[in-house]
Amino acid sequence: YRLTVSTPEERIYGIGISKDATATRSQLKLNAEIRVYDSQSKDTKPVLTRALWAVTSFNQLGSQYTTLVTEEDARNQAIRQLSDQIVTQLELYFSRQ
Repeated sequence: YRLTVSTPEERIYGIGISKDATATRSQLKLNAEIRVYDSQSKDTKPVLTRALWAVTSFNQLGSQYTTLVTEEDARNQAIRQLSDQIVTQLELYFSRQ
């Protein structure tokens, strides 16, 4: 079998807005797609295709540095969520074979 994972697409949305219209909290979304191919088969279609997504959030703090640190932590959490989903999807697929 061969697994391909698309490069995750990232979007950041301001979800907490203060009175002066600045974001106080943001949501980070990652989307990716996985495809599994049977390398033994002559069929070139994937045997499994799944769209995956993860959502985390972080605070927009007064310091630019601390905001960058919390954003990076949220990004790392989302990547871990995506990797957990990949493992789960593979386990489910192969448990049915």
